[in-house]
Amino acid sequence: MDKGHVSIRLLGGFGYAAGDHMTMELEGERSLGELLEDLAGRYSLRLKGFGSHFLVLIDGVEAGLLGGLEAKVRPGCELVLLRVSHGG
Repeated sequence: MDKGHVSIRLLGGFGYAAGDHMTMELEGERSLGELLEDLAGRYSLRLKGFGSHFLVLIDGVEAGLLGGLEAKVRPGCELVLLRVSHGG
């Protein structure tokens, strides 16, 4: 099983809560949903609303194109989380 780290960049409002860059140790492959739950618990982030309230990129590709919350994240990947704001 591969063991390593995932690089995580938090942009927008997320960065205020937990800093703008962090790494998370990862052993093997995990789903994006599992990683988001871990992040939310560790840093008290509100990560509900994937796809409508925030955007996630996995190695530069929008996570929805890779399977959404079921997308696989492996050691060495870079995640970018960006809060999406809408106005009217």
